[in-house]
Amino acid sequence: MSATAWTLTTASGAQAWAWPADGDVLREFSLGDNPYAGGQHRGVDVALGGTRMVRAPVSGKVAFAGQVPTSGLTVTILAADGHKVSLTHLGPLLVKRDELVAEGGSVAEAGPSGTVEHEVPYVHLGVRIGDEGTYVDPLSLLPPRAAPIPPPASAAPPAPAPPPATPPPAPELPTAEAPPVTVSETALAPMPTPIATSAPAGASAPEEPRVLAAVAPADGPEVRSGLIADIAAETSSARTKA
Repeated sequence: MSATAWTLTTASGAQAWAWPADGDVLREFSLGDNPYAGGQHRGVDVALGGTRMVRAPVSGKVAFAGQVPTSGLTVTILAADGHKVSLTHLGPLLVKRDELVAEGGSVAEAGPSGTVEHEVPYVHLGVRIGDEGTYVDPLSLLPPRAAPIPPPASAAPPAPAPPPATPPPAPELPTAEAPPVTVSETALAPMPTPIATSAPAGASAPEEPRVLAAVAPADGPEVRSGLIADIAAETSSARTKA
């Protein structure tokens, strides 16, 4: 089949195939006039991404399942329309030769094996057509992927709150100054003169009554009567002088 005929026959069914893994395309198809010249890439390398299994891109019969030098563990599926789909650098195989597989079914675990070209787990997908085994670009047979959803933009941080307004200072009230005071304007109050008090003429200071010491009474009624009379006389004399 020529390249032009292959393009016309596959254009309508290009959306029917499935991606063998969920990761990014690490290396694209690159082929010159000589498909076996060095520095060319006869397929695409797809990172496994979040999956741990490699899927069949198309339904068909397993034509080969085994080890290939430099390519590692390999599975080749022969599709009903004649496409030969090879998956290389696989992990442990889950299918055998002559086994039928469905599109999207698991055919191997994550690898890689053989001569590794990438630091992440990946699978190499190659597609050949016709009796001569012409290599074609697998991306022309796979459905386009949806554009990745960009992460939500981080919300802008809220604007800082304005500083509290400082109230204006209260106006200073005028202070009334006291008028100066001179000595001449101050009336000095005269000091009060004590009032002299004098006793009436001819009067003498009252004589304080004398207190007679108590004398132990002597024996006999006569002595006691004399003492009582003396005390009464002294008291009467003091009252007369007052």
